[in-house]
Amino acid sequence: MSSRAPSIRGLLLGLLALAIPGCERELPSPVADLPPLAGLTPDPARSPSGGPGGLPEVFRASQILVRYQGALESARFLPRTRAGALERARTLATLARSQQHTFGALVRQFSDDTRTSMQAGDLGPLARGELHPDLEQALAGLAPGQVSDPVESPWGFHVLQRTEAGLVQAGDLLIAYDGAQRYSPRSPRTREEAAALAEAIHRRLRAGGSFVDEVVAHSDLPDFDRGGLLSPFAPGTVHPKFEELALALPAEGGLGEVVETPNGFHIVIRLPLRRVRCRLLGLEVRQAPELPADRHRTLEQAMERAHELRAQALAPGADFAGLVARESEHPSRARGGLQVFEGRGRYHPALEQAAFALAEGELSPPIEAEGMVYLLRRVPFQPEP
Repeated sequence: MSSRAPSIRGLLLGLLALAIPGCERELPSPVADLPPLAGLTPDPARSPSGGPGGLPEVFRASQILVRYQGALESARFLPRTRAGALERARTLATLARSQQHTFGALVRQFSDDTRTSMQAGDLGPLARGELHPDLEQALAGLAPGQVSDPVESPWGFHVLQRTEAGLVQAGDLLIAYDGAQRYSPRSPRTREEAAALAEAIHRRLRAGGSFVDEVVAHSDLPDFDRGGLLSPFAPGTVHPKFEELALALPAEGGLGEVVETPNGFHIVIRLPLRRVRCRLLGLEVRQAPELPADRHRTLEQAMERAHELRAQALAPGADFAGLVARESEHPSRARGGLQVFEGRGRYHPALEQAAFALAEGELSPPIEAEGMVYLLRRVPFQPEP
């Protein structure tokens, strides 16, 4: 017992230090697990240049988030003070501006935001007015590729990187066969049968058939039920062969020929990249057996409630933003339900299809998707008063 006493005593003292206002004792050092700063070579392309600021109508950014005790959504016993978090964020910013480290790798290893860490910190497509004002002000002073100094928000300290908006929208349909590498056909078929099926699908697509419908019916990729459309991607971030096939097609959209790889027969499509902005209201379907009875909500009940709210939203003079603030149970409620849909393949196909079909100001009927029921209203990109 006596050999363990010093470490236990140190832990108790560290926790006590966090509990006493104004005490800045850190346990452990806030940068102990970070790569060393010695020997770094700065990358001038990642450092702010101080040029004229401004953000386009739609922009993209990635972040490393450093939380501290007392910040919003921080762990209750996070052993990091605000001063320690700032030191850690400054170190991460220096690392992110060096030639030895990539921003995405630092995000995956060290960001405290679990919602974006597996996407290299990508915050998704954003319209002006959707982020915390201090974060937008910092991003307005960056060119694509540049990395900010730490910026504080109620969630902690953010290290931000402006990312390129030159994205590609494409989709992949795969017809596999018995013995092909990596993927198996949903129904047994020979290579010759796979080739014949791929050519038949290609003919239907050339005649104006639906790529998504053909994917759902025939593709052997594991996410076939989502329609085969990939989230918009930047060059260099997807499989080189797929990128080569997609970039060979015109940017305004085109259908590739049937191409054979060791995985089977591929048909690649490229689509023009479209963006719409919606205000979203989401209601949870809650049917987990461990929930108390008064917390349960069946799909039928959620749909019924969504119809009631839609009727309220369509009444003369109705305030849909206020309705979202009161009723929505989706995380976007924190920003008034505002969501930019950039291309296809990022969100549930039913939501994307509805968003792109809406005229500006139009309100969708209730939409069921992934355990929630949604109402969408398309709004302009300009920040609303």
